[in-house]
Amino acid sequence: MEIRRELEQQGAIFRSTTDTEVIVHLIARSAEIKLAGPGCRRAAKVQGAYSLLLMTEKEMIGVRDSFGLDH
Repeated sequence: MEIRRELEQQGAIFRSTTDTEVIVHLIARSAEIKLAGPGCRRAAKVQGAYSLLLMTEKEMIGVRDSFGLDH
């Protein structure tokens, strides 16, 4: 909720109550164009368990929280 409030104060408009939308806003606000760089690392600001699959026309990128388990 804290990150969401910060983003709203910066002008972000949310259409849902999902945590995923908060992460999408963090990545979208990154100065990096490439998703595999610091844009995805901004998701690390989010605490808790999550995993994301991001796709562009040329890339598929998996992102998970720092405590994710390898199987």
